[in-house]
This record gives sequence, structure tokens and C-alpha cells, in this order.
Amino acid sequence: MSRTVPPGLVALLEPIAAALEGKSCYGLPYRDLGAKVRFELVSLGDCALFAAHRIPPGDHPDWVPFATLGEGPPRGGPSPWGEVDPCSARTDLDRSSSGPEFLVISTVSPYPVGLWVHANGSIYPVWETFELFVARVVDADAQTPFEELERTLDKVTRKLQADAHDDAIAILQHAIDGLGTIPSEGRNDQLARAHRLYGRALQGVGRVSDAREAYHRAIAIGDAYAEVHLIDLMASELGEPAAAIEHASLLRDTLDNVGRDLLSRYVAAAYLGLGEVAKAEAELRELLARSSDKDTIRGVRRALEHYVEDDKPGADAVTAFLAWFKS
Repeated sequence: MSRTVPPGLVALLEPIAAALEGKSCYGLPYRDLGAKVRFELVSLGDCALFAAHRIPPGDHPDWVPFATLGEGPPRGGPSPWGEVDPCSARTDLDRSSSGPEFLVISTVSPYPVGLWVHANGSIYPVWETFELFVARVVDADAQTPFEELERTLDKVTRKLQADAHDDAIAILQHAIDGLGTIPSEGRNDQLARAHRLYGRALQGVGRVSDAREAYHRAIAIGDAYAEVHLIDLMASELGEPAAAIEHASLLRDTLDNVGRDLLSRYVAAAYLGLGEVAKAEAELRELLARSSDKDTIRGVRRALEHYVEDDKPGADAVTAFLAWFKS
């Protein structure tokens, strides 16, 4: 079972095929975006993979199988651009953590590369061009930008602790832009953290709308702490303390200890914004009794000191809180 391939696609792929042998790609949807997955090219135009997965020929007339996905070292054997039976790679497919999926390439310029998803029997267009796919190809032992991102975010955290928000924004913009197109179904803890920190940096310079958008991106990827910071944004910048408190009541039981401590700090500020000093005090006393982390307590105390310095609503009450809120 084969399909005619346009000369333009052949001319694009043939010169680089040998260099792609034994490589891995990253950035695939439905898995961690930094995960490297080994691929093995199949004969261009050979549609045996479609037949093996009972995909009717007319379902995807502008796509052909491009590569199998698997784990471990390459099997070796003939060049993928020679006479190769792509069905022989099904053992590798079965070992894939995501099931029998494979890469496909469009026969229409600019030749996007996609993922055939077994779960729903459809093609997910991952890379808009073949060149974008090649940009996500690495050696098996090479680091991806997602793996390098963790060190960058540690640097950004230090910038935020020093209130160097503009520096943090510049670093994060460069880092996020360098990751390229992100599949909506992709997951990566460091990417989620990047968007959360980006939100904090943007909030620090008063870019409230942009901060809210960054928090929502982090939440969509699965960062629970971003939702806590969104509550702070609602209470302190958007003038919605009552809504922030209501949101917090729904979120509290889903958080770990770090998240709950952070939430208590922001809820206390929201109560102060509403003039409910007793509830703010109760929130902070509960935090102090619950948390054994001295760095957390010192961080909240610094925030309370800034609250007084900025003469925010309830600053006099917070001055009294500082007499007992200590690590």
C-alpha cells in the first residue's frame, strides 16, 4: 500500500534523512513536553502503517506515515529510505508509553509533521512545517530546552525575591520564546512554573491583564500555585476581595502545605481589604500555628511589613499583627 509523494517533499527529505537516523524528538502532545522519544523513519510514501491500524485510505488523503515512535536504541538495519516494512516497528510502538502512535507528514507544502493518535483515531498537527520538526530533533543524550528551563527559573525566582521584576520579565520572555510552539495537550512542570513566575513578574510591574493571562496559562498546564497567585491578583489588583475569598474556599482543600500557607497570606489581605480585621487575624494565626517552615513565616512577615509601608487598608491592624507574627 503506497501513495504518490510530490517531488518537493522528496527533495526536502532525502538530503537530511541519514542525519535523522537514531535521533529523538521532543515536544509531542499527551506527554511531558521535555520527554525525548526515539523515532525511526519509514519509507516515504509507504502507507502500510495506515493499513496496520485499519485507517481507511481516504481518511487522510494529504498525509503519509513518516516515522515510528519507540524507546531504547535504534534497531539498525537498512536505511529507512530503502525497502523497509514499517509494520516491523510495531514492537517498538507497543513499548511506547503512549501506545501505538506514529508520526505522519503532509504531502502539501510547507509539509507539516503530525502525530497519529490511536486513542481518537485522528491526526494531531504538531509542527506547522518540516523545519520546525527538525528543530525539535536531538541526540538521545542531549538536553532539551525544557530541561534547561529549570536552571533559568531558579535564576528568575532569585530576581523576584529581589523585586527585580523587569529583569525577570526579560529572562522569561526569552526563555518561553525559545521553546517554540507548545501543543495545547502538552504537559511540563517547568513550563507551568515559568508561566506562573511570569505572572508574578508582570503583576509586580502593574501589568494586571497580562499577569492574569499568564496565571491562566499556568493553571491550564496544571500549576495549582498559579491559582493561588490569581487569588492575590483578584484581591489586590482587580478590586475583587470577596470573590477572591470565595474562590479560595473552593481551592484550599486541594493544596499542599506550601499552597495553603500562601493562600492564607492572600486571604488575610483580602479580609483586610474588606475591613474584616478579625478574620484576617484568624487566618494569620492559623497559618502561624500550622506552618513549621521558618522561611515561609519570614516571607509572610516581610509581606506584612511591605503592607504597612504601602499604607494599605488595615495597615494599623497589620502593625499590631507584627508584634506576634514571628518565626
